[in-house]
Amino acid sequence: MEIPVRYQPRLLTPEEREGYLDWSLDFFTDDHLLQIPYIDLTLQLDVTNAYGVYQRHKSGRGSFFAFLLWHWMQCLQNHWEFRLRYDNQQWYVLDNPPAMVSVAIGGKQRFSEMLLENVVQLNYKEFSELYSEKLAQIRAGHYQRAEYDTFCLACIFGNLPNLRFTALSVHYRRETIQGQPWLYFGQRYQNNERLFIPLCFKIHHANTDPLVLDQAINQFKARFI
Repeated sequence: MEIPVRYQPRLLTPEEREGYLDWSLDFFTDDHLLQIPYIDLTLQLDVTNAYGVYQRHKSGRGSFFAFLLWHWMQCLQNHWEFRLRYDNQQWYVLDNPPAMVSVAIGGKQRFSEMLLENVVQLNYKEFSELYSEKLAQIRAGHYQRAEYDTFCLACIFGNLPNLRFTALSVHYRRETIQGQPWLYFGQRYQNNERLFIPLCFKIHHANTDPLVLDQAINQFKARFI
């Protein structure tokens, strides 16, 4: 496939590939090995400070989930490993990746997808308006399923506000495009006057690992200090 220009794809350079990636990118995408290349990690993320910032700046549009999604997309922008996609034997960096949200709509269809583009180029006010408009359209029945390639290129987000899970493993199937991260949020809860939210990560071991994820988590927390 040809990656859409609007996602600003560029080939991974030899300099960027040096070190750990020079081994991992090939090993965890080897078609001759029977393996599941994704890592599943669930943590209870302290969002006390983040929720305080959200409450002070909310304008009536956008939910706390949308607020978290926008800030996570900004964090991932600073860690290009999460924006790597493997397609047709080539690794690309997407400098303007889309986000994809699974939206519960009920009925026989159960779910649809919300495609959010240019997220990292929008400020939060602009993003919250876009998110709210698209969510309203979907809930009004005006939606279409995401195209396969777009789904594989996106950063995937999910919201399960009624489930306080302690572990979650999102379904994996080997796709022709690999590398995208998944982030699923659960039910918020209070513990010792702190606010927490379950957060499940599914990350591809070829281009990311717990060390890089830990760096992204620390950067997310630092945004609200």
